[in-house]
Amino acid sequence: MKAVLSSNNASYDEVSKKYTFAFRNPLSNINYFKILDCSFVLENHTISPAQVFLRSPEILNNTTSGTVREARNGANDGLDHHSDIICMLTENAQSFRYNLKQSVTFRLRKNNYINQLTFYFTDSQGNVLDMRATQNNVASASDSQVEAIDDLIFWTDMSKANKLLNVNNAPVPIEADQNVNYILDRKSTTLVHALQYGTHCTTCLVGQTIGVTRGENIGWQSFFDSTAWVAGNQTLNDVFHFHILINFPDSSAHCQVFLSEFLYIVLYQGSLCIILNGNDYTNTANVQLLQNVPYVMSFQRVQTGNTWNFDVRVEPAVEDTYEQGVQTDTVEATSQSILDTEAWNNVRIGAPNTHFSQQSSHMLLVNGNTQSDYETCIGWLKAKAQGTEIAEAPTGTESHFSLFAELR
Repeated sequence: MKAVLSSNNASYDEVSKKYTFAFRNPLSNINYFKILDCSFVLENHTISPAQVFLRSPEILNNTTSGTVREARNGANDGLDHHSDIICMLTENAQSFRYNLKQSVTFRLRKNNYINQLTFYFTDSQGNVLDMRATQNNVASASDSQVEAIDDLIFWTDMSKANKLLNVNNAPVPIEADQNVNYILDRKSTTLVHALQYGTHCTTCLVGQTIGVTRGENIGWQSFFDSTAWVAGNQTLNDVFHFHILINFPDSSAHCQVFLSEFLYIVLYQGSLCIILNGNDYTNTANVQLLQNVPYVMSFQRVQTGNTWNFDVRVEPAVEDTYEQGVQTDTVEATSQSILDTEAWNNVRIGAPNTHFSQQSSHMLLVNGNTQSDYETCIGWLKAKAQGTEIAEAPTGTESHFSLFAELR
């Protein structure tokens, strides 16, 4: 007997993230379960694993041969762990689409009686894949999508050719360990970040893309200052959102993430803070930062009645090794409307008398609160960090799979 099992005909448990096929007439006395083909489409995810593993506890419990064993907890643990992995699917020419390369056969126990089959998927680290991921997993975004944002104020893209200059105003190669003294903006031609203190800063890798940090033993209090900046013919509104890709080699350090008259972000005593009224540190208590984890940080200024707040969103930009997921918080913002201007005295990366210990990368500032613009900025930064700025996840609402099997 041959059978087709499709996720469209299964029940899905959003807690366990597993599909279950229940049979009105239980399967009994089946000697072999052979998977002839299997295809899988992963949707609404930013990271596409190179391979995924299909797992089934019922097949593990009923098979007498062909089980997979996993090495866990290091090499000393050997291969003593039975696994419910039943096959590996490999990504094909299209991102987020997976297929079985070769059929797999399992010999089942005699007198078996199977009234349901459960399937789920994991990546190579064993993380269960959410088949109904929501907008928290923002899809990748391309340069053209950022360019299409009408309300884009500035776009500091350090991976763009001719945007990083040395002390002689000459472009530097887009690679690590290059001396940088000026950072040009991709959107605003009048925004120039010029190095202050020290002889230079140095390019570094933030994920798979380029950022800047202070050179070793050079200018501990280095910072980039735009001095006076005029944003052309665009004014910054009271409602806006700012995004940055950043890594902290020392998450307990005191460093200035971004300083301006409209938003002042610091890392202070291990906490991400927004400074108001000069020295009023407002801690984002719900956000935990780990060292050497590249993050995409987003700060959206919003108004609720007579109250102004910053909605803060922080997410690991590459692999979420520590399963932090998307962290969010809301902190008080300056209450008065003071932002209707196109000129500011300073826009700084870092600040005087503070260690420039962070590894700062791309930044975007956008007017308004259009959700698609907000998600595009996050998606673009994550794609840059992952080195996958062209690949985009399918736009469907739910991942799905189909399995073609022979039972005899």
